[in-house]
Amino acid sequence: MNNNFDNIKKDLISLYTDIYLLSKSEVAINFFSKDVLKKLRYKPEEIVKAFEISNDAMTEKSKPKVKKEIMKIQTKEQVLAYFKEYLMPICQPDIREEDKNSILKNITLGEIKYLYKIIFDIPLPTKCKKIDAIYKIKDFFDSEERTADLTKYF
Repeated sequence: MNNNFDNIKKDLISLYTDIYLLSKSEVAINFFSKDVLKKLRYKPEEIVKAFEISNDAMTEKSKPKVKKEIMKIQTKEQVLAYFKEYLMPICQPDIREEDKNSILKNITLGEIKYLYKIIFDIPLPTKCKKIDAIYKIKDFFDSEERTADLTKYF
């Protein structure tokens, strides 16, 4: 996907450069309206720089913010221990709304996505809220516990 973005940027820069150079000739008025020519006010170098800045901003934005303590978690058992200690209270029916919000503020969606990926071996769906992801993790562990309970006599 990233490769496509790079190709799109290269193509757009190339197109802009070609049109910009063409706009500097006298025949440009025959090809383009005055409105289009006014929009070609930036030099191609400025366009390249703008794309680099926006690319840096996009990469910075897309990096998931995951605390070091959570990055140390590598196994489902470690996720379960972390979940029981920090996130399980959210799933309790008698939790106060303030307490629930306080817990949710202490964990980012990026961290929940990291834990989810360890458990399910697939990324969390993009349009998933923190609370929904936490309940999916809880459901996983509940199902695993029920399965273990059902199979212990076999």
